[in-house]
Amino acid sequence: MLTMTRVDATLTSDCNCEYYDEDDNLVPSYDECFGCWDDSVYDFTENILYPWYAANDYHDNTPIKIVSPNLGWMRQAGYKDTYAKDILDDLKINGDFTLRFTLENGKLACVRSSHDEMGASFTFELREEE
Repeated sequence: MLTMTRVDATLTSDCNCEYYDEDDNLVPSYDECFGCWDDSVYDFTENILYPWYAANDYHDNTPIKIVSPNLGWMRQAGYKDTYAKDILDDLKINGDFTLRFTLENGKLACVRSSHDEMGASFTFELREEE
């Protein structure tokens, strides 16, 4: 099993790849675009997802259970059965949000923040196939 230290990645649905030019027009900035969704997903995949797979001998179709004790504005517990390759899509919501992932010693955790959800925490467990 691969042993590693802590690695963090943050993904936000709010893109920062635009700026206002001298005429106050919003212009895309492709030269130095950091923080946009595609860049963040690449960083997450390379530095969090694939090392998590390696540390636990997982692959794309490894069955996973996403567990949270505090979802939404009512802070209710819940879970979702999914597959390793789908965890990012399963944590996205329809609206502005931020996902903060931590991979530490092979264990993956995430905190999601949005207008209605200030710090929903998620853990990821191997689940039995039905």
